[in-house]
Amino acid sequence: MVKNIIGIGEEITDYKFSGILDWLIHIQDPRELWKAQPTYLISEWAFITVGVLTFIHSQRVGGRFKWLWLSTVLHGLFVENVTFWTPEINNFWHSQTTIMLLGRRLPLHILCLYPTFIYSASVCVSRLRLGKLANALAVGLSVVLIDMPYDIMAVKFVHWTWHDTDANIYDRHYWVPFTSYYFHATFAASFTLMFHFSRRLVCNNDPKNQWISDNRISREILCTVITALSGMPGGVFQFLPIYHPLHDYFGLHTENCVITLAAIYFLIVWRSDRNPSPEARAAKDQNCIAKINEVVLGLILHYSVYLGMALYGNPEDEIAVGLHEKIGPCDEWLEQQTIFTLVTGETSKRRKYLCATDYDEQYFDFKCVNGKIPKQYSEWYTICGTPFPNRAEYVQTIGLVCFMATMIFGAMLFGSGAEWETRSQTTKTNNILLPLFTSLLNTLTYKKCQLLTQINNFILAFQLSIMASDKLVSISTPEQLDQLLEVNKGFLTVLTFIAPWSTTCKTMMELTREFVVDPDLEHILFCEITVEDFPTIAQKYDIKSVPSVVFVRDNQVTERLIGADVQDLTTKIMEHTNTGPNLSGKPTRTVKTQAPAAGVTSSDSLPLNERLKQLTHQANIMIFMKGNPEKPRCGFSRQVIEIMRETGLPFETFDILEDEDVRQGLKDYSQWQTYPQIYVKGELMGGLDVMKEMKEMGSLIETLKGV
Repeated sequence: MVKNIIGIGEEITDYKFSGILDWLIHIQDPRELWKAQPTYLISEWAFITVGVLTFIHSQRVGGRFKWLWLSTVLHGLFVENVTFWTPEINNFWHSQTTIMLLGRRLPLHILCLYPTFIYSASVCVSRLRLGKLANALAVGLSVVLIDMPYDIMAVKFVHWTWHDTDANIYDRHYWVPFTSYYFHATFAASFTLMFHFSRRLVCNNDPKNQWISDNRISREILCTVITALSGMPGGVFQFLPIYHPLHDYFGLHTENCVITLAAIYFLIVWRSDRNPSPEARAAKDQNCIAKINEVVLGLILHYSVYLGMALYGNPEDEIAVGLHEKIGPCDEWLEQQTIFTLVTGETSKRRKYLCATDYDEQYFDFKCVNGKIPKQYSEWYTICGTPFPNRAEYVQTIGLVCFMATMIFGAMLFGSGAEWETRSQTTKTNNILLPLFTSLLNTLTYKKCQLLTQINNFILAFQLSIMASDKLVSISTPEQLDQLLEVNKGFLTVLTFIAPWSTTCKTMMELTREFVVDPDLEHILFCEITVEDFPTIAQKYDIKSVPSVVFVRDNQVTERLIGADVQDLTTKIMEHTNTGPNLSGKPTRTVKTQAPAAGVTSSDSLPLNERLKQLTHQANIMIFMKGNPEKPRCGFSRQVIEIMRETGLPFETFDILEDEDVRQGLKDYSQWQTYPQIYVKGELMGGLDVMKEMKEMGSLIETLKGV
């Protein structure tokens, strides 16, 4: 009996699109998908939910976790597209979901699959504090563990189909090609290795914390693109030493190749974990409940969906109407080449079309359309799921995988090191999540007519929380500012009123961006408001001139500053730091701008570059900082002074906040855009990151001495 489902039994030989927008995105009624493939609808929105959870986690933790999440999505988009549009490897077809992209080939939720797999695995493995290679391989193994229940159950419920005769996917495990596990492991490992390696090449890095972002966003963007594009070729390369020789040349079953790869991965990871750092183990007084985060919830949802499908799902009731492998003559074959074709000249063959009367994909048939086989060259047709040959076997297999995941990921998340902290992480973020979930829960209690309004409010609150976590927001609407002040209630918000034509405003904007990256100011939210665009906001805060700075806490103005007084603003801001201003240690000399030291020509009578040259040569070790050693006015300057005190070496400092010409000119003079800056015998050594790295390597004192 044919079910009453839109499109069931329809056969199209050359599927056409009504325009570029129709090719780019297509949305279908979820109610129809629920009638045809209820488990697919559940799986689709489970992936989207976990994708959102991992995104929230990346924003909450901050640093390079934000870039990791973005990299996984771009990596997925690249891999899927290369696969779809390269005939030699175009060997699977997704069934249709609620939201389809790119010619009905790419379901939207597949873009969330990659952060669900790779981001979740990376977060878990990062707690182990492994070496760089072991970390990448551990991510690869963890991705396979996350993928297994999805791969096994989704193909059984015809969420997609595989090519019937492709030699590379011929060897199966519950109709899942063994090469699918090989693919997930190698691609994820390559992706992870390149994510960190590219940043070691082109970014500034903290030697103790690889998750702290480079302040130069362009470098992080470059590495994100490199990572997204490199995961696939790096994964393909790992097929060469194991899979292609053993499978293509010696004829071994793909299962042997996968076991070999997994054993190599595991042994390297195990050896690295035999000598862990102290940070890789859980504290004795840890609160396990406090460790439940977005990634934990995402993994629980993921495994629950596929265990539930094994327990309660009926694959024989699933009907997939859409694009599948094209039906065609059974006697037309295509040659497949591998890397060994270049050596031996041998090729493999696969059918050009699906032979509807002679195929070995026992997870689907045509019984739901009364056994009617689609006509020749159909590419849009209906397929039907088949019953479990033994449900108990599927329950046992998926149950075992879920048990293994509970033990392994539980050990990583609850029995290993703490969650990484980054400079962009703020104490207010946990409070930001509360109104989000409160808003979501409220939608469940309101009347149906109010549902859309509540969803809209939830989305707005979510967007505002992400903006707030970025610490610097350019205001685009008065409502946005009101919402941000409400979200940031209890914390300080600094409103800077500017005008694009004002040169003094540019100075204040540069200073604000320096405040944003200061670790001692992580709890402060900075907002920039263009007065000409929002006169009502300017009037509300009584702004008469620009630049003006207003301090707001609990929706009340606590202080205001008028004009571009860099020193006064810095003083006010630093009053809100989390650290005390005084440092003990050896006395040092601070160079004063109003009283040049002996032998130094007055700054008024020297060109700026000459003056900068004399200042950088003022002492063997010269530090240009905000404030002075007794009262640093930024966290980075404070840390530099602390390290210098530890060395016991004499040094002199210059307070850049007292001389705007020096502050701006030294950036061009040294081609170094941030402060503090350390000079040894007139040569730039670098900033805080360089100093920390040298200290870690044991070369700092020799460098400071100019040896």
